[in-house]
Amino acid sequence: MLTRRSFAAGLPVFGAGGIGSASAQGRDTLTVALGAEATTLDPTISAAGVDYYMIGNLFEQLTRPDPSGQRVKWLAEKWTIGGTPDKPIIDVTLREGLLFHNNTPVTSTDLEFAQRVMGDPKHARNVHQQEYVEAFEVVDARRFRLHFKQPDALYLALNFTFWAVPKAYYEQVGKEGFSKAPIGTGPWKFVSRSVHEELRLEAFEGYWNKEHRPRVKNLVIKVIPEDLTRVAAFKTGAVDWIDAVPPSMLADFAKLPGVSLKAVASGNNLFLNLAADQPGSPFKDVRVRRAAAHAIDKDAIIKKVLFGQGERYTEVAPGTPGYDPSLKPLPYDPKKARELLREAGYPNGFDVNCYKQITSACPAHWVSPSGSSSGNTPSATPPCRC
Repeated sequence: MLTRRSFAAGLPVFGAGGIGSASAQGRDTLTVALGAEATTLDPTISAAGVDYYMIGNLFEQLTRPDPSGQRVKWLAEKWTIGGTPDKPIIDVTLREGLLFHNNTPVTSTDLEFAQRVMGDPKHARNVHQQEYVEAFEVVDARRFRLHFKQPDALYLALNFTFWAVPKAYYEQVGKEGFSKAPIGTGPWKFVSRSVHEELRLEAFEGYWNKEHRPRVKNLVIKVIPEDLTRVAAFKTGAVDWIDAVPPSMLADFAKLPGVSLKAVASGNNLFLNLAADQPGSPFKDVRVRRAAAHAIDKDAIIKKVLFGQGERYTEVAPGTPGYDPSLKPLPYDPKKARELLREAGYPNGFDVNCYKQITSACPAHWVSPSGSSSGNTPSATPPCRC
């Protein structure tokens, strides 16, 4: 299932004074509250989805999705695909007039640096995204070519996978210094950060995209992981906008005067991973896997647990590379599930260990049952009965 993420904001009011929320008319600061915090502000080392709530305000890629999910040109003015079917070459031209927050021009050399460090296992985490790039050829200040060892269908789908960072500044301050005082090309530039509390940004006057320049001078992003506290901050006017409105409170929010509520597909997937790759696992039998699919009433979960804030899909979610709308989910059918288990040799079912993965709202490290450290928490539960 694909869950929806809900947002609430004070409705704009129009008048001689301009546009602003009813509680913030005439102010030059927009204050928002997020339910989770970024693990880093450096896009070259980021790997957590939550990072991009903050990184996306500071940094940009060559392309990006628009509100409808369609990919549009962003830092890239144009690109073409050449080479051969086995070894493609993407020829990219940057827009004119692109500036970093320190007012230095964005050049192909900066993009070459970003792509190179994001493919370095000693530096980055998502190095697999650069696995098939054989060479980055700088043609001139605004043009470069990406040479591939073999086709990589995900590269364009992931907006060319890397972000624009200033090479000279990054090398001057180093990885740690850059994380503490990042410089990008986005509409907002860094002012200060208090971890676990807030991030302060200021509108970048040199931002290239005039249509999307901020309409207020300051942006304060507060981190409030606890749902009720975040909701209270919004209702009392301490913040103008919040994300992750608890699904159980959506109906109440819809009744609040002067409030705009928006729910969008979040990319947060709820799924059951069946260990079909483990030796001796009953789930190696496709009939058992189908039985599990028929035994779970996903529509009831969406309705009762998620308060309608979810969408069913099969295999790959809408908007994800590889999505096939012709694939349909198996219906809820307990009788069919029992029949399939009997056919597979499990007339009385079987016991299987279950593990749940919990992502904390605030970045933290944990120790897994195997003793390894990570950012998501799997915890063992008593055996489940299938």
